[in-house]
Amino acid sequence: MIHRLRALVVALAVMIVLALLAQLPATAQTQSSAAKAPAGAKAWTPPRTPDGKTDLQGIWSDNTLTPLERPKGLGAKEFYTDQELAENSKKAREGNVGRGGRAWGRPSERCAL
Repeated sequence: MIHRLRALVVALAVMIVLALLAQLPATAQTQSSAAKAPAGAKAWTPPRTPDGKTDLQGIWSDNTLTPLERPKGLGAKEFYTDQELAENSKKAREGNVGRGGRAWGRPSERCAL
């Protein structure tokens, strides 16, 4: 009986210590005083075009096998079969993946749905 009581007390003490430690913030999550922005600093706002929309000008790459829109031919299909994945990987190695291809660098062999 005394062993059960001792085990219960130890288990309760461990649970209390874990509950207290869980309430402490992690060191990586707190900001140091040096990292905080000065009070007079202005918050960054993204650049805008003359008509007020966010300016997305820059260098963009379409070097990916993942299409921007889901192909309609896939329907509700979630995964490629092993054979379809092998065919797509072969096309990728040959550079026959549609726009871009090898002209934009080495394509990936993974195909996302």
